[in-house]
Amino acid sequence: NKGKQPIETITEGTMVLTHDKTYQKVTDTMVSPSEALVEITICGQTKPLVATPEHPILATSLMNFVRHPKTDHTEGITRHTFWTEAQDLTLKDYVAVAIQPHHEETKHIEVYRLLHGDTNGYGAELTIVNDTVAYKSIDKKNNKRKNSDVSLRTTPIPNHINLTPEFGRMLGYYLAEGSLIKRDDTILGINFTFNSSAETIINDTSEIIESVFKLTPNKHVRDDGSTTLTVHNQIVGKLINKLVGSGYNHKKLTREIETAPKDVLYQLLIGVFRGDGTQTDTYNRLFLITNLPLIEQLRIVALQLGLIPYTSDLVVKYNRSDASSLTITNVTDNNVKFLNEVLDTNIIAQGVSNKNNAFILDGYVFYKVRNVEIITSSEPVYNMDVENNHTYVAENIIVHNCFITQLSD
Repeated sequence: NKGKQPIETITEGTMVLTHDKTYQKVTDTMVSPSEALVEITICGQTKPLVATPEHPILATSLMNFVRHPKTDHTEGITRHTFWTEAQDLTLKDYVAVAIQPHHEETKHIEVYRLLHGDTNGYGAELTIVNDTVAYKSIDKKNNKRKNSDVSLRTTPIPNHINLTPEFGRMLGYYLAEGSLIKRDDTILGINFTFNSSAETIINDTSEIIESVFKLTPNKHVRDDGSTTLTVHNQIVGKLINKLVGSGYNHKKLTREIETAPKDVLYQLLIGVFRGDGTQTDTYNRLFLITNLPLIEQLRIVALQLGLIPYTSDLVVKYNRSDASSLTITNVTDNNVKFLNEVLDTNIIAQGVSNKNNAFILDGYVFYKVRNVEIITSSEPVYNMDVENNHTYVAENIIVHNCFITQLSD
């Protein structure tokens, strides 16, 4: 999965996401001039979909499910959904947003395989000893004396690590509050920095590290009100870097994590929101990060888990091209349950609100239309034919690959 790609770069043979969560082959691409376009803005995301006025959009309406004329398109149609031209959408309509399929592939990690070929700062390679991973020692004289070629500089860690919900939650804490310990370009370990008042999170992180890696992190309470947990272990540091990256702008979910079991991903989200979430009011939990690709990955994960997320471009507020946010609000029962688990409380168990902005219906996630605007444009417009399903996804919204043709009476 290459993620989002500019539509002008799509070529014949490319596999694209369609309305039923499958990837189908593009059989043809088209470019044509335009005189006018429709800009559609929906709740849940800042970036609008720009389409030709007649382009079909999969939609529903709380007011009247049969308000729009019938068409000969049946793909994606349910009792409550219909295809409508972009120009005919109203502020009473909701558009269908695609949910990428989740393929569970990774239930455990073999550390040696993942880091094979890696060396420490002294040029020593990894080795397996009694199902643990360690660095070899290149000091032949000392190896002979101690009757072992295993380095004592780095404590071995288990070679096989199960992807458990607890491990997922620790990765979430790292995405929010973690960093690598480095000397020059050499990774020496990992570091977490929490508010000292977050004792539950600090203890949880420490216990998970001990359980997973059989290591006890160093804890340091600072005068500035923060507490750090440090794991000085090169193998741990390189493993975490391999799985989720490092650096505020470069952390991401690798395929090993994207394909982890859903309960692991759910707890990863819990960890991210506990570590870096800001409670904007009694009902919202706001996650801010200056890493747009990671925000997009977390948005996809949330949808796969049955949650309804909101993303927002914060360029105007922060004047930074990479600023974005992910919000989970109490729009559905699943969202309320998630928020309660993040906060470890029941203060929002009073129920769902703002449910008219987004909801799940007939297997689709629908977001309310916020604005429909006709704009003058001479820009070229792109379309494609898609095998079998005849649909694709543009700016997260499900669209048809053909123009609407009304059936005669």
